[in-house]
Amino acid sequence: MKKNRFLAILLVFTVLLSFTSAVSAKSLQSDTTSQQKYILTQKEISKFNQYVSLKNGQFSIDNIAKKELSDSEYDKLEFNINKNNQIINKINKDSIMIVDPKKQEANAESNNTFAAATTYHEGVTKCDMYWWGARIYLSKTVVNNLGNGIGFGMIWIPEAVVTKIIASVGFVLALCPGGVIIDCNLWLAGWNFISPIDVPLNACTFYGWQ
Repeated sequence: MKKNRFLAILLVFTVLLSFTSAVSAKSLQSDTTSQQKYILTQKEISKFNQYVSLKNGQFSIDNIAKKELSDSEYDKLEFNINKNNQIINKINKDSIMIVDPKKQEANAESNNTFAAATTYHEGVTKCDMYWWGARIYLSKTVVNNLGNGIGFGMIWIPEAVVTKIIASVGFVLALCPGGVIIDCNLWLAGWNFISPIDVPLNACTFYGWQ
């Protein structure tokens, strides 16, 4: 009798756990879908950059932005700054560098492909945090010997993602000729501020050679 009661309780618990997980996943998917309008283009990043300042480790919008940007542009800028400030508050500061937007280097390309390279460089391995997201630098040596992936604090770049990025220009990881750059939209990746996030390919908004 006690055994049957235990099995019944276990069954109810399992069903409730499955239901909760399904609801959470559906909620996260719904939130991400509704936020698609806030995804930035490289043109917008370049335009908005002049209106962003770094103060005490947090990004803020300069007052003049209200006058010079449309309401929709300002909302888009504000949304991304708020999201990335939240991420900065939670991430291990020793694993990243927060970059002053006034000194930010703009991407040369915006179509998610590598620019043609005449020479390749060993490069460095680090993670820089910008108001629009994270820029991951992976050296040639790291890419050649990647293993399962690489992490920076709570940011995890899976091997499968790097493999697809490198394959887009006809190389395999072991024969990658140079260091690479990968720009990531962390809130689009589904950052939950609790556990490390595996950055999917669709959250990698730009990649190129160092």
